[in-house]
Amino acid sequence: MWKCKECGSEVMGIVEVNDLFDFKLDKDGKLSKYDSFWWLEEVIIESSESEVENYYCKSCGKSDDDLEEIAVWED
Repeated sequence: MWKCKECGSEVMGIVEVNDLFDFKLDKDGKLSKYDSFWWLEEVIIESSESEVENYYCKSCGKSDDDLEEIAVWED
């Protein structure tokens, strides 16, 4: 896991994905619930356009577009 150099918490990646997703609708025709969570992770990872836009620490909020600037890998 990538850990924050500042506080030691897990560092996450932010990804922008351009794809279509199915949502259930409420009685007013507005989005109410995502319909297919089981394949969402696969769609994001396999998308050729998915690139990490930024990295951030879940605890202290430190962020950077270069992972190795804010984090170190620990098994």
